Amino acid sequence: MEKISKSLHHIRQSLFLLCARIFFTVFLLDTVYGAILLFVVFTPLGEQYQAFLLPGFSVLHSLRFIIEVSLILFLVIEWSTNSFYLTKHQLIHHGGFLKVEENSYELTHVRSVQLRQSILGRIFNYGNILVILAVSGYHEEVLLRSIIEPKKYERILREYIESALKEGKK
Repeated sequence: MEKISKSLHHIRQSLFLLCARIFFTVFLLDTVYGAILLFVVFTPLGEQYQAFLLPGFSVLHSLRFIIEVSLILFLVIEWSTNSFYLTKHQLIHHGGFLKVEENSYELTHVRSVQLRQSILGRIFNYGNILVILAVSGYHEEVLLRSIIEPKKYERILREYIESALKEGKK
């Protein structure tokens, strides 16, 4: 097994999943918008109210645009402000946009590391790593959700844990 030379690893969520979330958000909103438009244009009930509803479509279209842009911005900001850093002694979670939080977890407190990867995750190389920590009877779980290259980071994490435990016994 190759040794890891880098001492700080920046772990991010999958860009593929961000793009998929954006695509499905836009698809869902456009489908609802299209259904409303079809109802007004092609149904007898909609035809009765076309004189009142058609001027409102510019407002509805603008509202749809604002909602789509807001949701896309939310998804991108959430993706870009949520990351993990792995050092030889700590796992650090950095998250938040307006309220920034940073949590550090000592690798000597890790009791278990679990890799969870779906079929799509294997195809597009993303997955989850669940890190279970225990300190003085206190149990905590840290989920590295939808990260890229989960097998690589699981291996690095296990190596760093083993190294930290060896150093702690000295």
